[in-house]
Amino acid sequence: MTDIENKIKGCFLGLAIGDSLGSIANGLSPFEVMSKYSTPINSFYNESVYTGETRSFVFMTQELLKESPSPTSVSNWIKENINEKVPGLVFSKMIPLALLAILQAKEDGFLIAANKAVNPGLKKAESLAIFIYMKILSELLLHPVEYQKPSELYDADNSLLSRMIKLTIEIEGGWDLEDLEYRLSDRLDFTRKKLMKHLELPCFMGLNDNRNMAEVLTNVLFSYMGAPDDVSTIYKIVSMGKVASINGALIGTLIGTTIGADSLPLDLKDNLPKNKSGEIQELASKLCSKYGKG
Repeated sequence: MTDIENKIKGCFLGLAIGDSLGSIANGLSPFEVMSKYSTPINSFYNESVYTGETRSFVFMTQELLKESPSPTSVSNWIKENINEKVPGLVFSKMIPLALLAILQAKEDGFLIAANKAVNPGLKKAESLAIFIYMKILSELLLHPVEYQKPSELYDADNSLLSRMIKLTIEIEGGWDLEDLEYRLSDRLDFTRKKLMKHLELPCFMGLNDNRNMAEVLTNVLFSYMGAPDDVSTIYKIVSMGKVASINGALIGTLIGTTIGADSLPLDLKDNLPKNKSGEIQELASKLCSKYGKG
């Protein structure tokens, strides 16, 4: 198995692990999670299930194994083959498309068109945040992870997040960045003060019931870069409840990609709900094999 295949398998498994770990905490407050489970959620329960995050990325991958859309056809392909069958603004529909763009060395225009077609109802700042996330995922697959301490994430001009934001602004300069810039400045100054007191969990915004993807993705990215190879970050984030499946899937995707399938804990891989580990890894292998990286 090649290194990139191991990372893609880790990406797939990490998403499914984070999604299903978080499923039992959706809608709960952190206090309710601790009262109900007496511990951070670090294993699966009988009621653990896959939500639309896992189901959507599995469906998208299966469709991509049938046909690879081109940059000029991807918008119509998504509208005809994906959105009508899997409605809703689910970020994980973008994950297989981002991987396809990497495997086939597609230009950024492919991801921009795909993102707008998958998520037509999002605010511009939210679409931009999703695009940044996908570019960071690409970076993780192709290059070693850039580790930074949480206290350094906010003023590091050359940080991974900063570089991706600058790159995105250059690519799509017409987007209104006001909302995202606000979240990456004033709001993060407040969050940084909390970080200094609670470094064990570098994630505070976006863990309430706010489903603004710019805010959620910003939090997940900062949490990830504070501990890019630490699976326990998934446990801490899903144990905060509320939008736990989304947060879990987002952080699980990044950590799984970073460490690869081989380094994910066996108890999580072997005990995924419905014994899906083998099926999910097989999907990843087929995607790599079809597009030349297996």
